[in-house]
Amino acid sequence: MAFGEAEAAAILERQPTEVAAIVDQLRRLTSKPGENSFLVVSADDYYIQFLSLPRKRSLAVEAISNAFLSKKSQIGEAATQELLGLGFALPDPGFNFSMEYELQNDSDYTVLAVMTLAALFDIYRCPQGTKLAFELNLE
Repeated sequence: MAFGEAEAAAILERQPTEVAAIVDQLRRLTSKPGENSFLVVSADDYYIQFLSLPRKRSLAVEAISNAFLSKKSQIGEAATQELLGLGFALPDPGFNFSMEYELQNDSDYTVLAVMTLAALFDIYRCPQGTKLAFELNLE
């Protein structure tokens, strides 16, 4: 999956409510960053997690890896390459895919929301219409 403007526009058009919900949660996460603040956005067995980095204007972002998935839910090499294409690094054994995302302006929240939906629905292949779950911890 080459993630470009056309793919982002399609997600914005197809899932505007979900994009807005993720943006809202990310703004809440970064409005009062604490040492243990995090947001988990999940669908089915899959999740993307955002960790507040309060001394930076950045978020640590993780995408679930096969280390935490049942055999039935594990992803293949093509999906792994797609996650790398979004900017994630390969996980060390027993860890998740990860990246650090520097927040430069307000549109970055939308970029992260679109990336989250691309990962959950296009890469992990959660069925369209799967309800998102949010876990927000502000500490």
